[in-house]
Amino acid sequence: MIYWCFIFLLAFLGASDNSVLIIDNENYSLQQFYEYYPKKQWEVADSTKRAQIYADFINKELCVLEAKALGLESDPILSVKIRDRLKQLLVNESYEQMVAIPLIDPKYIEDSRLFAKKELFLGHILIGYNGANLVRPPKRSVDDALILAYKIKNDFMGGASFAALAKTYSDDPGVDQNEGIVGWVQWGMTVPDFQSVAFRLEYGSLSSPVLTDYGYHLILVIEERPSDYHKMSGESYENVIINLSKLSVRDQLRSAAITYDSLQIIKSGLYFNEKALLTIVHAYLIEEKRLSIGGTGSLSSSNFLDSITNIGVVCVYNGGGFGPKWFANKIRRFPSSRDPSLGSKDALLSVFKTIILQDIAMKKGLSLGVDTSFSYLQRKKSFISNLLYDAYLQYLVSNVSAPDTSDIMEYYNKNVIEKYSDPDSVLVREIRVASRSLADSLLVLIDAGEKFDFLAEEFSLINSGGGGLSFPFSKKENPYFFDSTKPLSLGETSSVLSVYNNFFSIILLEKRIAGKPLDFSIVSSQIEALLIKNRHDSAKERGVKGLFDKYTIHRNLGFTRGRP
Repeated sequence: MIYWCFIFLLAFLGASDNSVLIIDNENYSLQQFYEYYPKKQWEVADSTKRAQIYADFINKELCVLEAKALGLESDPILSVKIRDRLKQLLVNESYEQMVAIPLIDPKYIEDSRLFAKKELFLGHILIGYNGANLVRPPKRSVDDALILAYKIKNDFMGGASFAALAKTYSDDPGVDQNEGIVGWVQWGMTVPDFQSVAFRLEYGSLSSPVLTDYGYHLILVIEERPSDYHKMSGESYENVIINLSKLSVRDQLRSAAITYDSLQIIKSGLYFNEKALLTIVHAYLIEEKRLSIGGTGSLSSSNFLDSITNIGVVCVYNGGGFGPKWFANKIRRFPSSRDPSLGSKDALLSVFKTIILQDIAMKKGLSLGVDTSFSYLQRKKSFISNLLYDAYLQYLVSNVSAPDTSDIMEYYNKNVIEKYSDPDSVLVREIRVASRSLADSLLVLIDAGEKFDFLAEEFSLINSGGGGLSFPFSKKENPYFFDSTKPLSLGETSSVLSVYNNFFSIILLEKRIAGKPLDFSIVSSQIEALLIKNRHDSAKERGVKGLFDKYTIHRNLGFTRGRP
């Protein structure tokens, strides 16, 4: 055991300081883990949950390595899927670099580099004003809020308790519970004006009033610690900085993207053939109606565009002409769930413009080397890993035999009583009244020999015409009454039962009805699906378990107990 621990320690001493796992010679960073499981959820998970999540992460990465060893990445179907999805990834990354990054203030990027390697444990006192972005803003003016904020700062400097000041003055809705404590804050988590001041504050000092849309903040730095990025450097750290900095412009992205798209459309000289568009829409509606009447399924937009003829050029841009088959090939790469409708000119134009803008972005991205950037390559690696994980699990179940009829029948016979039978039910008579005293009196009469059905006809608020006789019911339908019949013999009455809306009931057990087995033909498909799932799960479990003998795994067990 001592030798094993020594080897484990050497492995991690030789690894990246940011490693949470090593498989053979492959290091897995904290950031890779947070791509798999979000940091916020990880931090609030208990130790048992953390251990399970970490184990799942190891299983996934083992599957990815084995998928690569088996050459699954070269599988034709998977290769096409990777190719198509990477094109979309390139489009997205191109927009990031051509639209989002130019919006970022270079000074903000510099601040991100400076402050991203630490986290602060903060407190704050919020002084709102009339018009602030609060659910119930106070009636004071902005000037009055500023005067009050400076008074509070002076009181703190004079020795007043921060928690007491927060509970007395803060307009933060949660102040009664948190006493002004914000908690641990990373760079990028708060609005720029707030964090710019907070990360420049000295330990223990209270800031001057900081104005945001919520009011004036008085910020207190209570503690400081290294962030998850404190040991990162080079391209990986720069990638983190850019991603953190993009948070500062997220409110501008939509309008900036719309403006950018409009400019690209103009620059490309895009021109649509109106006659061709109307012909496509007309033909699409006719084909859609034909399929609907015939009940032969839904209309595939890519197949439709591939099939139409005599349309000619649909559009011209960047000096080239493009017909329906070009658009068909682009749409064919969409996920099936996103197959677009082409039933109106506006819908058709929207789809075609989106395809053209993506094509422009992809070509510009390639010309600018976006496909060789660190950010793109990291996302590409993560994306391919996810596909390979799914592919390996599919590989494990690909040779699993389907259950035959005898397997299904055997399972049915073993579980028919417990799982595949109608539930037991009971038939009762019920007297329901609105008064507890009346119910008690009626129970005395029943115990004295008065007929239950006679009293039901006289006094019950439900089913009185039938002597209180109800319909049979199972425990699922009425668990309270069903359980109340358990101690009763046939013909025996219950005590007074309290039911909903302040009513009271007495029930008499008329009959117990045993559940009947469901016919095999009704449940055979359900059982077959269950057996297939069980066999697949077993194959996956055996396959993944076997990888632990093939690969050398060094776990950072401290990671599941706290910060690595």
